[in-house]
Amino acid sequence: MVTAKIMLEKIIDKYCIQNVGIKYADMIISRDNFALAVEEFNGLGYYIAEITWWEHRHVNSVSKNSMGGPIDVRNNQFFFGECWLEGQDFDVCDLQNNLKEAKAYCAIQFQAHNFYPAITLKIAFKD
Repeated sequence: MVTAKIMLEKIIDKYCIQNVGIKYADMIISRDNFALAVEEFNGLGYYIAEITWWEHRHVNSVSKNSMGGPIDVRNNQFFFGECWLEGQDFDVCDLQNNLKEAKAYCAIQFQAHNFYPAITLKIAFKD
């Protein structure tokens, strides 16, 4: 039997998402995979509760944009530094509005910065 958790883990693997938080918090997604991944999470009944920002940096680099953070599991010569840029919290009115708002917010931030988004997922409870 394939559970929602197994399907969630498959999406995380499929898009090479690096989870740096507890459970499904602060999951760093590449900019290229963001829209596809969040659509699949949404299809499983998960919504985006928060988006934070991370800078992909060489381990020997110095940056005024971010602090320390986890090593990139795909390339240990790089790490993700947690950015000073304020993130965004989202409410779930319905899954489609949540998805639309999150994608619109990231589209604006993608134009302004070269940072990676990290999402926190929560399950949407249906009546």
